[in-house]
Amino acid sequence: MEAVDDERSYEFGPFRLDAGEFVLIRGDRSVPLTPKVFETLLVLVENSGHIVDKNEIYSRVWQDAFVEESNLTKNISILRKILSEGNPEEVFIETIPKRGYRFVAPVRKVSTPVLNTDAAAVQPDASDPPHIAPQARLKLRRAIPILAALVLIGIAAAAYYSSTRTSAIDSIAVLPFVNSGGDANAEYLADGISETLINSLTQLQRLRVVARHTAFQYKGKEVDPQAVGKELNVRAVLMGRVRQLGETLSIQMELVDVTTGAQLWGKDYERKTSDVLALKQEIAREVTANLRLRLSGEEEKLLVKRDTTNAEAYQLYLKGRYSWNKYTEEGFRKSIEYFNQAVEKDPNYALAYSGLADSYSLLGELSVAPPKEAFPLAEVYADKALTLDETLADAHLSLGIVKLLYEWDWAGAEKALRRAKELDPNNPQAYHFYGHYLQSVGRVEDAVKETQKGVDLDPTSLVLNAELGWAHYCARQYDQAIAQDRKTLKFDPSFVYSSWVISQSYAQEGRYQESFAELKRARAIDANWPYILAEMGYAYAASGQRADAERILQQLKERSARQYIDAILIAYIHVGLGQIDEAFTWLEKAFQERSGLMPWLKNEPKWDPLRGDARFADMLRRIGF
Repeated sequence: MEAVDDERSYEFGPFRLDAGEFVLIRGDRSVPLTPKVFETLLVLVENSGHIVDKNEIYSRVWQDAFVEESNLTKNISILRKILSEGNPEEVFIETIPKRGYRFVAPVRKVSTPVLNTDAAAVQPDASDPPHIAPQARLKLRRAIPILAALVLIGIAAAAYYSSTRTSAIDSIAVLPFVNSGGDANAEYLADGISETLINSLTQLQRLRVVARHTAFQYKGKEVDPQAVGKELNVRAVLMGRVRQLGETLSIQMELVDVTTGAQLWGKDYERKTSDVLALKQEIAREVTANLRLRLSGEEEKLLVKRDTTNAEAYQLYLKGRYSWNKYTEEGFRKSIEYFNQAVEKDPNYALAYSGLADSYSLLGELSVAPPKEAFPLAEVYADKALTLDETLADAHLSLGIVKLLYEWDWAGAEKALRRAKELDPNNPQAYHFYGHYLQSVGRVEDAVKETQKGVDLDPTSLVLNAELGWAHYCARQYDQAIAQDRKTLKFDPSFVYSSWVISQSYAQEGRYQESFAELKRARAIDANWPYILAEMGYAYAASGQRADAERILQQLKERSARQYIDAILIAYIHVGLGQIDEAFTWLEKAFQERSGLMPWLKNEPKWDPLRGDARFADMLRRIGF
């Protein structure tokens, strides 16, 4: 017998790659690969030990077709998973940052064993047609099991693919679009278009949309859409690239089926920047059509509804949201400038008024600005937004926050927050603040469940995870509160709000040393936040370290003469010191200033020493209980 080398074949690890037959074999079975994945592997194997530039792979595999970088990333991810099956520590493909990939496993080029022999040496099978040569008969018999397996795989794949192509996609993640032009001034467009698409899609009742915060954790990262989709437990992932050159805006879109890795839809858009508003609606319609959703008449109207007809106003709104999402005092104040400019361009722009309401609400809620300055403005703008568009969920949410934290209108807060949830059931903030309402009226167990719903919608949000810990604290479930906010700190160890919740829970359990340790760690990160300083004063007072408590109390009082400090924070320390009359003096000041912490009077554990006092009962009555 003599081997004939008539085809390219390679061996590496337990695999044999047959280029002529277009098959990858492991042991005695073939490994099913799509054509593009196979071609990607072949290019790498043929150049084993050498760096293969990404552009070379594109030119070999996709030739002249334009593709997203994610296509190559997806192919590499599939290959790594297949090649390392059974031995996850074995590396076959190495990523060379900013250049390409290298096949690092040893590769041996081999001859395909096609046997040369004569008819007498090989006995034909009775089932072989008599006109087929013995060599061909042998190849045919060897190929039949592989062909049969491939046919069965093909039939199963076709049936599965057919079913997934006809069924509706019920969940999606819109990843932050890539600013591929690299122009920092265009970053707001990339973020803004993806965020407004999220907001449009969340209005569809049958579609679960990953919240902005969770989706945006992938910003700036190279992603495999299938891996991301599985992490987020969604059926489809939408990705995009935005490039602005002067007045020209180019957007490339790709919608990927997470289950199969197939592209459900893709399109390139090129428009004038002034056409971005109409383009956003066009993209939303096309994405929804390719999700195969059956929309109600009302949902179709919401999807194509124009919030403004003024392109400049829309771009200013996007800049406002871009600043607001920085979640800093500077960001909120900058967002107010942009939102005001937007309503100057379009005085009937409801979303921009809602943005103003959100900005002022946050300034008041975070005690950055005095409540009497911030919340009335938030209410004016929320009312204006609702006058222009009663169906705007964000405006109902903003109004509900004002009624809850400032007006102490419990019935009004419940109505507005419920309406926000009805209009946008995918908005995690609606569940967050409805949870606050439930805490305020004493339904603390229900508040935990409601806050958990918000976390389920946005599982990586620091604020929502920390607020779930606060909900446990208000329910006097201190161990659960500590565990939840420890989990939150794993996302970001510098998030001092979680440290604040943890330290309070330790203090209520009498574990003062652990409370101090957490507070000192938090103060090393943010020495100026009054909430941390006040909690340290309370813990000193409650643990009998009166001199230290008095020192911190004096610091806060001196600061309150120069800037807004919530009076309730000072009242906390007086309660810890047992100075009940002084505590009521500062509590009255908090009432007069409309402190945003007053709604928790009913269930905050620190107030327990005051609950038997007639003055405390009167205060509860005065805030509506």
